[in-house]
Amino acid sequence: MTHPYPQQDPWADQAAAPPPPQLPPTLPMQLPAEHYPPAPTSPPPHHSPPHHSPPPHHPAAVEQYSPPIQQYPPTPPPYTPAPHHLPAQQYAPALPHPQPVHVPVVPTKSTGAAVLLELLPGLIGIFGIGNIYAGRIGVGIALMVSFWVLFWINFALIFVGLGIVTMPLTWVLYLIVGPLAAGAGVARHNSGAVVR
Repeated sequence: MTHPYPQQDPWADQAAAPPPPQLPPTLPMQLPAEHYPPAPTSPPPHHSPPHHSPPPHHPAAVEQYSPPIQQYPPTPPPYTPAPHHLPAQQYAPALPHPQPVHVPVVPTKSTGAAVLLELLPGLIGIFGIGNIYAGRIGVGIALMVSFWVLFWINFALIFVGLGIVTMPLTWVLYLIVGPLAAGAGVARHNSGAVVR
């Protein structure tokens, strides 16, 4: 590739270097006026002198430049602020917040467990445990105390001969009434009724 200018060594002596070649002078090129667009015109002031059109033989008179017409969107309506005092809206009165209802959760009890707790210790003369389990504490204590009171009365009646009949009848009666009362107590407890 050849360069129009020879490459110069920066370390070479500048005095010994030949001057760069000179290009011949150029003249500006003149084109006819129709090749140039006309200069944009500014809007005339309010009091402008009358405008004279160029003579008909002038090239600008044949073609006049008109700028393109720009389309803008329509102007939005003016802003009107909202009134400061809006009419009061009617709302339903606020209801009080619902208060949580604390319902005690009562665990259910087993009828079978109450009957067994009444029968098994009852075989050795201890009644009322099944009723205490069922929540009927008063009935349980009453069965426990009354059986032993009747036991000693029947024991005294053995010497007369009557205690031999009344002692086994009292024991069987407590073996029947105690489990029935314990089962009823469990049913009442599980239904949520107050048990006494």
